[in-house]
Amino acid sequence: MPKWILAVLGVLVGLVLFVVLVGALLPQNHKASASIALGQPADSVWNVIRDRGGSADWWDEIEAVERADVGDRETWNQRDRRGQTMPIEVVESQPPRRLVTRIADEDLPFGGTWTFEISESAGGSTLTLTEDGVVHNAFFRFMARFVFGHYATIESFLRAAGQRFGEDATVLRVEGARSRHSAILTDSLSLPAPSPPPAQVRETPVGATFSRNVPGSVTVS
Repeated sequence: MPKWILAVLGVLVGLVLFVVLVGALLPQNHKASASIALGQPADSVWNVIRDRGGSADWWDEIEAVERADVGDRETWNQRDRRGQTMPIEVVESQPPRRLVTRIADEDLPFGGTWTFEISESAGGSTLTLTEDGVVHNAFFRFMARFVFGHYATIESFLRAAGQRFGEDATVLRVEGARSRHSAILTDSLSLPAPSPPPAQVRETPVGATFSRNVPGSVTVS
């Protein structure tokens, strides 16, 4: 085998090992949140978001969604444009304000929940989507963090939701969103804040008298 082929193979193996090593050092959990403002009442936004089966009609990431309940749990089989099917379970539904879904397949290399929150705002309502995700596989963890990004899918959904209402909504990322795991990791690595300097105490001479001349001020004589 020519040396240049061995060299290329060596580089590829080294690259894969590097990706897996970096991915292994990343936290499994992540949190990403974004929102859009819509000129629609909360009830109208809720009806579209709650209709899980209808999302394939306006979100081009999805080809088909079919009802497939597991026992008494509301579950939908969602097939994306790459042909991958994921069971999505509705775990919380509070019309017209809050909807929570989760990936109901523990064998996938990733999982987590999506939380939809609708609040009234001037001229319409605000839709906020939060992803609390977990990526078990180190390689996928690297790709999700540095290649695809944690916001890619939720931003795609929100843009499509705006277009569903005929609006070119601007997606705004919610800063400060972080997973519980990341918060614990960050807090454990943070240095303690320095203690404030001790307060200076002024001694009052024995026998001193006080007079209040101006509201808020004290004179010692």
